[in-house]
Amino acid sequence: MLTQTYEIRSMTDDGRFIYHSDFQLFPLGSSIPADFSRYPREAKAALWQAIFRIKRYYLATFEPDIVQHLIKQPFSVPQRFAFYRQHLSLPNYDISHD
Repeated sequence: MLTQTYEIRSMTDDGRFIYHSDFQLFPLGSSIPADFSRYPREAKAALWQAIFRIKRYYLATFEPDIVQHLIKQPFSVPQRFAFYRQHLSLPNYDISHD
């Protein structure tokens, strides 16, 4: 089972909500999420398609101002942003990071 969560984590000084996005994979019959990084590459391709289908629906339906995505290593922010742009209609966002 795939779950995608969007929750308001904070607000900008001009009143825009900042949403946090996260997904988890639960093997059938399990209440403990699986480690996505351990899935075979072939399985990840299908999972990414499902994840991006959910993200497209969320972005089109709710039109959030700001969505925060946590990026795990070994991917850099520019790498992950390029990957997301392949699957989502994203403008040229500021992808600055700490």
